[in-house]
Amino acid sequence: MKRLIPATCPESFLNLADMGVSEAMAILEQWLQAAGRVITKDQRDVMVRNYRTCQVPLYLRVLYREALTWPSTMPGADIRLGGAVKNVITVFIGRLERDHGESLVRRGLGYITAARCGLTEAELEDLLSLDDMVMSDVMAHCKPALRRLPTLLWARLRKELDEYLVETMTDDCVTLMWSHMTFREAAEDRYMKSKDKAPSYHKALAEYFADMWTDKPKPYQGNEIGSKRYTLGQPLYRIPESGATDGDTTRVYNIRRLNELPYHFIHSQQMSLLKKECLCNFEFLLAKISGIGLRAAYDDFRMALTAEPADLDLKLLSDTLHLSISALIKDPRQLASQIIGRMHDIITKDVPTAPGDPVRYPALKEFFEQAKNGSIPALIPSITCLTPPSGVLFDQLSGHTEPITAVCMSMDGQKCLTSSKDDTLKTWELRSGRVIKTIHGVGADVRQIGIGGNYAIAITSETAKVRLWSLRSGECLKVIDEYEDPATIVMAADGMLLVAFYQGINVMRVWAMGGKFALTQEVFLSDDQIEDTGVHQENSIVVGTNAYGALVLHANRNSSEAYVMNVKKGRVVLTLTAKKSGCITAMACTPEYFILALKSQYMETHELYTLALFDNRSGKFIRDVRGCVEDDVTQLLVNHIGSHAVAICASEANNASNIAIWNIETEEHKHVGKHAKVSHLGACVDLRYCLTASNDDSTLKIWNLTSMVNQPGTKGKIKDGLEDIILMTGNSRYVIAKSMNNGPIAVWNIAKGRCAGKAVHIERGLVNSTDVMLVRNTTILVLTDKGFSSATDNSPAVYQTLLIYDLLKKKYIQKLNNCYITPALPHEYVFLSDEQLMGLSDTHNHLVVWSTSTGRVVHRMKANFRDIEKRTRDAETSEADQRRRKRATTAKMSPWDRRAESESARARRHHEEILIEKQRMDDLHHEKDNIIEQFKISSDLSTVITSHYAHHLCVFDVQSQSHVQTLENHSSMLFLYTSAMTVNGSHLVHTNYDEEAKLSYLTLWDAREGYVRKRLRNEKNVTCVDISNDASRIVFGKSTKELRIWEPLAHGRSMRRIKGYPTLNFGDHSQIHIIDDGRRAVVYAGDISLWDLEDAAVLGVFTPDMRIQCFTPAMGGRLVVFGLQDTSDIVTLRLMSSRHKAIEKTGQDLFGESVSSDEDDEEMEAQLELE
Repeated sequence: MKRLIPATCPESFLNLADMGVSEAMAILEQWLQAAGRVITKDQRDVMVRNYRTCQVPLYLRVLYREALTWPSTMPGADIRLGGAVKNVITVFIGRLERDHGESLVRRGLGYITAARCGLTEAELEDLLSLDDMVMSDVMAHCKPALRRLPTLLWARLRKELDEYLVETMTDDCVTLMWSHMTFREAAEDRYMKSKDKAPSYHKALAEYFADMWTDKPKPYQGNEIGSKRYTLGQPLYRIPESGATDGDTTRVYNIRRLNELPYHFIHSQQMSLLKKECLCNFEFLLAKISGIGLRAAYDDFRMALTAEPADLDLKLLSDTLHLSISALIKDPRQLASQIIGRMHDIITKDVPTAPGDPVRYPALKEFFEQAKNGSIPALIPSITCLTPPSGVLFDQLSGHTEPITAVCMSMDGQKCLTSSKDDTLKTWELRSGRVIKTIHGVGADVRQIGIGGNYAIAITSETAKVRLWSLRSGECLKVIDEYEDPATIVMAADGMLLVAFYQGINVMRVWAMGGKFALTQEVFLSDDQIEDTGVHQENSIVVGTNAYGALVLHANRNSSEAYVMNVKKGRVVLTLTAKKSGCITAMACTPEYFILALKSQYMETHELYTLALFDNRSGKFIRDVRGCVEDDVTQLLVNHIGSHAVAICASEANNASNIAIWNIETEEHKHVGKHAKVSHLGACVDLRYCLTASNDDSTLKIWNLTSMVNQPGTKGKIKDGLEDIILMTGNSRYVIAKSMNNGPIAVWNIAKGRCAGKAVHIERGLVNSTDVMLVRNTTILVLTDKGFSSATDNSPAVYQTLLIYDLLKKKYIQKLNNCYITPALPHEYVFLSDEQLMGLSDTHNHLVVWSTSTGRVVHRMKANFRDIEKRTRDAETSEADQRRRKRATTAKMSPWDRRAESESARARRHHEEILIEKQRMDDLHHEKDNIIEQFKISSDLSTVITSHYAHHLCVFDVQSQSHVQTLENHSSMLFLYTSAMTVNGSHLVHTNYDEEAKLSYLTLWDAREGYVRKRLRNEKNVTCVDISNDASRIVFGKSTKELRIWEPLAHGRSMRRIKGYPTLNFGDHSQIHIIDDGRRAVVYAGDISLWDLEDAAVLGVFTPDMRIQCFTPAMGGRLVVFGLQDTSDIVTLRLMSSRHKAIEKTGQDLFGESVSSDEDDEEMEAQLELE
């Protein structure tokens, strides 16, 4: 209690004097009177004599319970009582063993003592019935019909235990536990201290909770066949009769087994069974995380690793769970995908070095296979695509309810402070991972934290405010809010000076951390001062993360010169000028050096960071320590001895971060601890505890870097990810992956398990960075040699050379010069067939089809509005004219104003409205001349729909090369940003906003007939949509985290909603693909998920660590293929479980990979076909 409540609050504690003998005897008398008992004077004297040796209320109560058993004829000399509570309890237990039988009492109380969270009465009766020592005594005296403990025997014993046991609600059950810790300690001393006794209790408990003897005879001495004991079953979970079996939402988990079984395996020293039945058993671990939580699983792993610290299986699995915390806390069903996505390469490459040698992770081999065939369907990746465990993640601390905003460490590196948007400041003990202090009301906008005043004061910096907090009492000691600019703070002089650099006006102010916190210095940092009455938010000053005594580093942003400020004297004492050009992004001090992190240009498209070292006494330049192109140094951290520098390198583009380490003396540089999310916050004083946190995460990661600093490492290299994945229409087992920046082209066999993680064919160097490369099946079309054609004097730039490469023949099969192909972005070309290429004209006002045989234009698809209008005029009704007349005669007037309007005024108003409507119709007519803004082509390449930033869309038939229909809405601009077409292009669904109704719509068009089939009203924030092949089902996602199913052609209720999961995040890049004839859908919205549209349920979710660059379903939706930004490998996801069947082989092997055996393929291909 004194650790939790500050010592500065003496009123929080009251000293209680010992209860005197007279008071104790008075209380005893009241108890005896209430119980209707009287003791003799001799017996009372014994009680007084014993109570004088231990004047504790609990001891008095125990004496009273013993006195109730004394007959009046018992002389005081025969009474044996100990001088402590434990002694009396020991006497009490001995009497129970004499009265109720030694084996029953010994084993019964031993089981209660050994249990982790107590035992229910039913469990205790089952355990005693399974105990051969107890049952041998029972059968010798009672001879029950069944070999099971008679309930009466336990009931008699339970009555005498009365106050010594207490009923508590544990694991959703009422369990029996010792009512006082002293009672438990006495039972432990009697039953559990002997090394040969305690394991026997834990072993029996482990057998019981492992469900070993349910519905199975247990042998006993003299009977090898054994007999049933009729115990309750202990399954992992049960499913209610009304529940479904597709997921875990209807499962009722057996919390008793999940909590007790690992505990007893560990304490009975059965580590092999612990791994087989619990921690390395997929179904048990899934149930543990789903039913209790990830933290409970961590506790089991920590307990097991304490007992067996060298166990590689448990260490690897524990590290993997740490990395998966974000996904598993929100959705435990992702356990299989997270485990396989991180450990796939580790486990598959774990093979014996020589025949007969053991593998490194034997238990995880079986665990891996169990995960692929789990009871709950999961999207299983084909290769390692998530951050693999590296052994450096020490712990993840969860305590805040909102994202962390700032973090700092104490100077000894053993504690840290974190602030959060939940308005709290927490103090953590890093070794144990527990919160030792929480201060409320610190604000939700804390940008920086400091610790000063001998670790007694926390300093928080907000946008225009600095506050000082007592870490003992939690009260605010001082508020500095008279300055309106944001401050960057640093602690100097061993935490006794608070230094604040005010951004924008370039002023440094210093306060003493003692007394009244007086302002001691105010220094202007530049000659051209800005009035301090203004608010200037830009980061104009770079400040060192720590101080060397009273010396603090600061520099102007984008400068290569830094200054050493003596904050006690308020003047610059040294100027540090970097030898290399660049701009300073971060600085730090060590006992020997001042370190500047400089960013400079490298190879035109990259940036390189260099650490410049200066002597911290003379300011003389020492040397540069080079980094790599993967660095991103915004905050430079150093350990307390100054041997290493650390930076948290975050990548916004990849949604990932890692930790960069420099050895200051050897100049070795490496990256470790790659993890998901963009970690902007970091702190490190001791390499054992390097802290990282993200602005959108409420957990704090702790990394132990000591094991990595001396291991050889490699510097980061820029890796090109995938730009696009193209399905091969002629053979569904193949996909073609295009790397970013026109990198290599790779062919992947996604159906052949043997080829997982390895492309079957790669082509490099086919194109330059300025060329356009298009892929169709095994043909690659390259547009190159961009220049000006000689056809006319004013010809625009064109691609003059067309190359065709055959992936099967591995050579160019065609080269055309003197082509005339208009340059455009790669996505604005469509490879229609082996002989035709479609794209936009140079003016973007029509579509052009080029021949790949001649390189010349063969068709131009232009809008022909006159023919369309003439062809449809006879079929039109008077609806449009009625709408126009309504527009020209409807005024925004009240009925009484209209009645009072004169004939001449009405005529003038009608004339003005007609003119306005005429002008509007003219504007709509002029929109017909707009250029093509975007176009979409149907999957069968038969229909093209173009948008023109106008109130109409144009429909073209590719085969006839003609404009066949116009989709028009006079009150709504029509776009294709959020839209989808049927496979044959017969229908289009898209979002639009009606300017007259002021409502958002989801509109279904019949593209061939040119009219609206159905509209869904008031559908805002739709980010993605898809339509089934027959247009009977439309699925769309909204920013409200739900998926909606619209059946526009159905009668009755046509709209259904599916509630999303917590991490579902529909955005601009989200995609929906309807598969399986409209019965299922694959969704990419931050995560990849598979949905059952018929049952309105989520079948599986996969949460990636890094940002997905490209994504598409394959093989009719039975696989999902995606690519990441930092690797050129593709990843396939398969819905796998014990209930999903294998798929028949489709297509033929084209690239020579058929040399692998069919057995290997069958083993890896099993799980593709959905039931």
